Amino acid sequence: DEEEPRIHFHGAYGKKDSVKAGCLRRDSEVFLILEVVIFELKRIDARRIPDAETGLSLLGFVS
Repeated sequence: DEEEPRIHFHGAYGKKDSVKAGCLRRDSEVFLILEVVIFELKRIDARRIPDAETGLSLLGFVS
């Protein structure tokens, strides 16, 4: 349906002096803005584990 919001993802990513960025289109309407920080985890045992309640494979940390 044309009236329903859709995900149209743009982002800005940077490391040291290299940055990649995207922008919104003209006449677009923003419904939600997220700020996400991504960290590299080293020496961590993480796996996708099936979740019966959601039906999704969720990220889990294994000890």
